Amino acid sequence: MSQENVEAAVRYFEATDLAEAIGALAEDVTFVFHGKMRSVAGAETVSGRKAAIDWLTDWFRRFDPDYRMEIKESRDWDDRVLVVTDHRASGRASGAPISMQTTEVLTMRDGKIIRQDFFTSRDEALKAAGLSE
Repeated sequence: MSQENVEAAVRYFEATDLAEAIGALAEDVTFVFHGKMRSVAGAETVSGRKAAIDWLTDWFRRFDPDYRMEIKESRDWDDRVLVVTDHRASGRASGAPISMQTTEVLTMRDGKIIRQDFFTSRDEALKAAGLSE
């Protein structure tokens, strides 16, 4: 099942539009933002599919449509998937270029994301999730 979880996670990150991405979210999904990601995201926790969709919609509204995410790494640990991504965009209002790397740990159930933990570094994600190489 873990390879299927990785494939589902990759499809989520590579979705070409928000409607496609939100299809990967379970009804009871929870987003949890750790460390510096709390201030970047403007939240600590988002619970439920509707709240997650609202957060994602608000996030992508902040940037021009040229927002790009590139997966640098994806690894599975049973029901969890670690995904390291590079983000490149321009601020919608400012036009300022934005470049950052994030790491997410996605917990999967029946091919859907039930939890997405957001971190600013791979090491922080591995440590917080209790995962090892």
